[in-house]
Amino acid sequence: MKIITIIILLLFLSSCNPDRFIINTKSQNTIFGKILDGLDSFEQINYNTFILSEGRVAIRTYLQTQNDISFNYDLISGDTIIFVLRTVEKKYDNENGIKIIIDKNSTKIFENKKLINEIKEIITKNNQTRYINIRNIGNIIHFTQDCEKFTVKSNIPATDYLFIQSLKNSKILISGLEYEQIIENYSKKIYY
Repeated sequence: MKIITIIILLLFLSSCNPDRFIINTKSQNTIFGKILDGLDSFEQINYNTFILSEGRVAIRTYLQTQNDISFNYDLISGDTIIFVLRTVEKKYDNENGIKIIIDKNSTKIFENKKLINEIKEIITKNNQTRYINIRNIGNIIHFTQDCEKFTVKSNIPATDYLFIQSLKNSKILISGLEYEQIIENYSKKIYY
């Protein structure tokens, strides 16, 4: 009996991953996440809301590389939020893929470390809820913050990951996070 108890306890402890979290368990598309920095950089508030303080998280829905991601963010402190698409968790180095840096002056878009665009109209503001929508379709990414939009065309393959980063002295509230899979409708043409 003692051996069985020890085995069960070891199985329970080995299956616990404190750096992993699940969001949107009440939704059709459950979102899986991993804390990439210290565990104290992440605080889950409810089923689709979390606070990120001076850290990074990787979020994804399995096997959905063509997706529509929407959420609200509120920059509680600091002035910068970073999103990275088209990279993977295991090789994540914060520079590869499509990197979108939004600060109080502008939004800068990088493709594999190269600045490809800067938009002055999309900025952060403290303690103001902002809406984000990211449509990741094939070689195109459509990005919207509130009513401002831009499009990125990239040959980097789409992945199912979105990385969110809060810099030093920054604290960000992410809420209303939703992933929707985009399924292209291809009509069959029949020739006679």
